[in-house]
Amino acid sequence: MSKSAYPLHCPSPIHISTYETLDAMRRSVYVRIRPYMDKAVAVLLLALSSPVLLAAMFAVRSTSRGPTVYSQVRVGRDGRLFRIFKIRSMYHECENQSGVQWSQPGDPRVTRVGRYLRATHIDELPQLINVLAGT
Repeated sequence: MSKSAYPLHCPSPIHISTYETLDAMRRSVYVRIRPYMDKAVAVLLLALSSPVLLAAMFAVRSTSRGPTVYSQVRVGRDGRLFRIFKIRSMYHECENQSGVQWSQPGDPRVTRVGRYLRATHIDELPQLINVLAGT
């Protein structure tokens, strides 16, 4: 086959296997290194955000009764169950009165501190623990 039969942007068939091999090698290295990088970043972020986390937990504890950390079992990839952790932003056991429902804008179950935590996403920081656990 003549050289002109291949577009300029398309490698010849001889080179395709080389590209596929290099791509597979890159993916293999990435898959092996990724969990360690994730954990290193999670440790760094937890260390940097720990004063903010402690202040938020103190604010929740001092303004409403109940635990400061909320946990819930959820379904992840391939149907695997895992537990999430968040700083509680709603009144404790509020679903006993209202029933289970999605949160709406201006939801009365959200505490005043909880509104701030949700707006700034500080309530999500404890999920870095899941990154450390590899879940």
